[in-house]
Amino acid sequence: MGGESLPLGPADSSLSVGLVRLAASPASAIFLQPVESQVSSQIAAEYRAVISKPISLHEIQQRAAAPGYASYDELERDLRLIVSNCITFNQGTKHGEAYLQTAEQFDTEVSALMRRLGKKVEPNDRAATPTPTT
Repeated sequence: MGGESLPLGPADSSLSVGLVRLAASPASAIFLQPVESQVSSQIAAEYRAVISKPISLHEIQQRAAAPGYASYDELERDLRLIVSNCITFNQGTKHGEAYLQTAEQFDTEVSALMRRLGKKVEPNDRAATPTPTT
């Protein structure tokens, strides 16, 4: 990633608008709220066992509002973590393919947001597909 350390926060209106647009996209729907609030307690427990750092778009929006992110890279890492968590948890599962497609669409939208914010997005900046564990 580019190492851009521009301070971000509530004064960054382009960031606020960008996150609102991202949240409004159809690919963001499953990422808006924490997974644990959207699934059964059994699946939530399985999710917590697999995902060490859960995050939602709502949590990112709250953090961006105050105290904010220290840099675009930090913001991008959290947005890409949503994608990585989705891939990690759903890869190889019964309904996984639909979630993986949604994660890919969301990842593309994250790249577009980062470009609109003025960050150069390299192909290797995109969320990496984790290696399945056996």
